[in-house]
Amino acid sequence: MSGKRNRKNALCHFARLLLRVLCVTLSAVIISSVIAFHDRRQTKKAHDTAAAYQIHGIDISHHQGKINWDKVCHATLHHQPITFVFVKCSEGTTKLDKYYNNNQKEIRHHNITFGAYHFFVPGLSPEKQARLFINNANLKKGDLVPVLDVESIGKLSKQQLTEDILLWMKIVGEHYNC
Repeated sequence: MSGKRNRKNALCHFARLLLRVLCVTLSAVIISSVIAFHDRRQTKKAHDTAAAYQIHGIDISHHQGKINWDKVCHATLHHQPITFVFVKCSEGTTKLDKYYNNNQKEIRHHNITFGAYHFFVPGLSPEKQARLFINNANLKKGDLVPVLDVESIGKLSKQQLTEDILLWMKIVGEHYNC
């Protein structure tokens, strides 16, 4: 009996490790895609890179307005369906995305894998930013790991920005055990 239990525990550990690697890989793909989107010289390269993957997703925020989720369910990128969506939950220490709750509900209703992200504002308390995200993300088992969107350094040094990012990740990571 203990042999079966040990094998089961090892398989569970391996599955969790594999899921974490997949989530980190997906986060890296999303981040690299966002960077490439903002740099027109990299657009073709990003297109070629994205085409090499069989798993595709999108990220959205209030900037896209009301989403037609039926269209998203039938949309494809490089002949592959959209299988996950990251949604902006929060920004800084006080801002919540006005469409977050509705988008989360619709994504779950349409059986698309859900993920949430926080838009980081350099110079504001990373602890307060982490708490805002945690208090509003409503992540559930099976959701993607939280993502931090960092688009500027602000007036911080690279070292201070790195420390603040790591603190946000530590607080959120401990909360979600990831």
